[in-house]
Amino acid sequence: MSSEASMKSPNKKRQRSDSEDNNNDKFPSAKKEMRPELSRVRIGLISDTHGVLEESAVKYLAGLPSCRVVIHAEDVGDKRAGRLKPQDLLDVLSMRIVNDNDNKNSKRVVACRGNVDDALPKKYQCNLPPSVLYTVPETRTRILVLHGDGVPDNARIKNMKDGSLRVTEGAWAIIQKFRAQVVIYGHSHLVGCHEYNGVLFINPGSAGPKRFKLPRSCGSLSLTADTESEVVEYQTQLHCLETGKTILAKSGSIWVNLHLPAKAKEIKLNHLDSIKASEE
Repeated sequence: MSSEASMKSPNKKRQRSDSEDNNNDKFPSAKKEMRPELSRVRIGLISDTHGVLEESAVKYLAGLPSCRVVIHAEDVGDKRAGRLKPQDLLDVLSMRIVNDNDNKNSKRVVACRGNVDDALPKKYQCNLPPSVLYTVPETRTRILVLHGDGVPDNARIKNMKDGSLRVTEGAWAIIQKFRAQVVIYGHSHLVGCHEYNGVLFINPGSAGPKRFKLPRSCGSLSLTADTESEVVEYQTQLHCLETGKTILAKSGSIWVNLHLPAKAKEIKLNHLDSIKASEE
């Protein structure tokens, strides 16, 4: 019996091993299925239309793939004859950029008002806020949209022709209040992309009538992150409406849980391209 037992024992061990192998083969992708889901979101950017909605801007924004939101960063309408008032322009923009073939990808418009909108007669003013916070749930990204020239609360954000960016104490206080990771602003009609202590500042330029010999432009912001990551990868492109070419393209990363440092004086950045600025 001892001889028989010794002959059967290896077979039992081998059968048990084969069974385990079969179970493993049965669920080869179990580990892969546990990986966090990756989310990609694209946002259209436009500013300073001043009552004129160019066909080239509409086509660009409507053609952005996987885009559900278009942000308009102020000076929407204009009081001059022949130009659209803020609500009329936003209505046309919303209607023109919607993708009727896929309701899930239908785009909405988020906007704030600027100084030109404030100068309109009351009957033409709509209930646009001086600033608005839009949160992208898929990537947990907080985007602050504001005018850039003292509205609200002396909040000035201005990029200059020499490529520098200035952010006043009032603007930084609002950014801190909302813990914004991205700030979309306008007013100067100059495209710009800067980074300061984890906050991304983007000016999409002006998509309205040509002024100051500056190119007319709009743009996009793409955000990518998984459900567990503390880092969001971004790509931004600012697009010339006249030539159809990219004026400025930048990529980098921002933190989900951003801890903003206190800042009691004006911030000055010296370069047009994204940079990391240290505390002064």
